[in-house]
Formats: sequence, C-alpha cells, structure tokens
Amino acid sequence: MKRTKYAAVVVVAVAAAFGCDHVPVGAKTTVPLRGAGGASMLPFIEGAAAAFKTSHEGTEPKIAEARSGAAVQKLVAREVDFAFMARPVRPSEVEDGKRKGIELHMVAIAAEAVGVIVHPSNPMRNVSSERLREVFFSGKTADWASLTEGKKRGPIHVFAVNPKTSGTGELFAAMVAGSEKADYLKAVSYTHLTLPTSDLV
Repeated sequence: MKRTKYAAVVVVAVAAAFGCDHVPVGAKTTVPLRGAGGASMLPFIEGAAAAFKTSHEGTEPKIAEARSGAAVQKLVAREVDFAFMARPVRPSEVEDGKRKGIELHMVAIAAEAVGVIVHPSNPMRNVSSERLREVFFSGKTADWASLTEGKKRGPIHVFAVNPKTSGTGELFAAMVAGSEKADYLKAVSYTHLTLPTSDLV
C-alpha cells in the first residue's frame, strides 16, 4: 500500500507584516524565524533552518512540532512566521485568515509517499487494507505467519507515526481504519522520520 500526498510550507503573502522580508545570503539580521508543523516534515525543516542560520548571522530559528491545523492557527495568530504541513491548506483556514486580515500563501516543496515498510528479508510482498487494519488497529493479526503463508513466524512489532501529532499519521489512520481519529493498538510504538542534515539541505 502506498499513497502520495503533497508537502507544503504555508507563509503569509505579505511577509513584511511579520518582519520576514527577503534577506540576502550572508547578511547580518535579527529577523525572527519561527515555524511550526507536522512531524513528517520536521527533519527537512530543521535542516533548512540550520542552513539558513549558517548563512544569516544573528538568526535564531525556532522550529516546533504541531499538527497541521494547529500550525496554521498559530500562523494566523501571528505566533509563527510559517507553517509546514503534509496536506493542502483548507478553504476554511484561508477564510479564517482573511477574516483576520491575513492572506495565506502555500508553496509545495515536495511530494510525500505514505507506505508500509518491512525488512527486505521479509517474505511479505502484498497486503490489503483490511489486513493492515487488523495489524495496526484491531490486533486480530499479530503474527507474521498469516501474512506470509507461514514463511515467517513470530510476533509483529508495529511502528507508526502518531495521528494525534502528525498529518501523516492522521492520513494513514483515515485511509486504513476509516477515521483519522482511530486509535492504534496500545502495543504500537510511535516514531518519526530522521535523516542526516546533509541529506536535507
């Protein structure tokens, strides 16, 4: 199972209102750089912020994790200078900004795929959404034997992105369990992507 969605950074169209006009590379500045957004994009944004800090002396980026909806609310409330999320801005969020005199502008920066991953040595090659519900949510399927026709046996250890803090986790829960508010099994371990900064900037 693999689904693709777009990752985006949302900024205020009139950036000057937040004191974040374009700053030439190498220039000294005390311009704030405050951002908030989803866990799936956090490593990328942190890497980009670190690179910005290196090339703009005096800047101290402050990047926080927040669900997409909460990140946009912070942007509209002028608590951050940009929000990053793994979904498009909703019309209701755009309208909320307009009511408060703020025009939101979305910039797509990547295409993100959501997938189910196993080790290359694992004989499982295909899995249905119904089986995924049993693995991640109901617990009905808890041993590899039923997914691999007995070629592999043993308990399934499940890792997932928390839907309560991540748009990616929210999307997975909505697609597999049928509700973005669905709860994973208690045995599920929450994690998020981490990559070397050199791979991100």
